[in-house]
Amino acid sequence: MSPLRASEKNFNPGRTMETKISTGVSYLLHPLLIPFYTLILLMKLNIFINHPVPLAFTAIMLGSVLLTTFIVPVFLTWFLTRLGLVSSFFLVTREERIYPILAVAVFYYVTYYLLRGTHISNIFSYYMLGATLLAILALI
Repeated sequence: MSPLRASEKNFNPGRTMETKISTGVSYLLHPLLIPFYTLILLMKLNIFINHPVPLAFTAIMLGSVLLTTFIVPVFLTWFLTRLGLVSSFFLVTREERIYPILAVAVFYYVTYYLLRGTHISNIFSYYMLGATLLAILALI
């Protein structure tokens, strides 16, 4: 048996740098965060907004979108794992995905309903309505 070099001693095939980077990118670009990123992009582009938006209103709007499209669905998935309806956050089987996707569809619609009355831009509210329909289609 040959002695291990220093680089071979610390080699862990399950957690390479590529795995860590790809996991980090997967967390940053999680589908539940995409509506939040889209709203930030639309707010910063200022193409679709005709009048200046106060910073406090922008913060409230971003917070409510983050709450209804990410935090509540993640909490609900955690709650479903505690109830035993879902085995893990990874939602391995199709049957496990039904309740979380249904919850996402409901909260995406709630986000659409809340934002359609803001008179900022209809683009994001229609985007959320489309995301709701896509989540419902994913159940089929």
